[in-house]
Amino acid sequence: MTNNSSKTRAVILAKLHKLGFTKVQAGQVYTSGYATALFLKARGFSGKVFAAAGDGVCEELNMVGIETIGGAEFAKAHSNVEMEEVTSIQVDPDIRAVVTGWNHYVNYYVISYACLALQQGPDVMFLATNDDRLTPQGKEKVMIPGGGFTMSTVAHCSSCEPTVVGKPHQCAMDVIFENNPEISRERTTMVGDRLDTDIAFGYGGGVKTLLVFSGCTSPEQLATYLEKGKPVVPTYCASSIAGLCE
Repeated sequence: MTNNSSKTRAVILAKLHKLGFTKVQAGQVYTSGYATALFLKARGFSGKVFAAAGDGVCEELNMVGIETIGGAEFAKAHSNVEMEEVTSIQVDPDIRAVVTGWNHYVNYYVISYACLALQQGPDVMFLATNDDRLTPQGKEKVMIPGGGFTMSTVAHCSSCEPTVVGKPHQCAMDVIFENNPEISRERTTMVGDRLDTDIAFGYGGGVKTLLVFSGCTSPEQLATYLEKGKPVVPTYCASSIAGLCE
């Protein structure tokens, strides 16, 4: 389960296979974009979605039969427009949901289109694939604004509150168990490297958690966190997932 909505499951699966996890199948991979698509489909969504997000979200929505407008190409096509074009936006009347996600091409036109779409009426849903404040990017894993950047901007400007699907919110957890009834929460452990998303996700979902120190959280940061008396405490800790083999 990844909050990365910019990539499709197929891309994630190919990476896992390249790393040697060749037995992993597509049905075992969940992105926040795919979870959003399943969330809408399970609720009988009908209409179009405006995606103030990356192409990964559009592709996952399209694969479950939901038509989209937006994505990275849409943002790039409207990256250098005059204000007259922004104020002349004609929102597709068939849009019944706005979905935000990480996309570094997001611009003023995209935000404006999203806000105008939400103004079409209370029946237009507002969802966010995730609300991550920061995301590690590049070879150096620089922590830059994540999916929460677009979500917060649209939420603030539209005065609408989104339903957040990805970690640590429980929409994605519910979707996973709904689609995999053979899995029980009692025998599930959430493994991750972030306290605020992975561990909080597992804690909220009533499953055990394993915090690994090979990513965003160090042992020192965990110690500082525990000293503050935070309620979300990992069940287990390990240096990395390699610890599972020891």
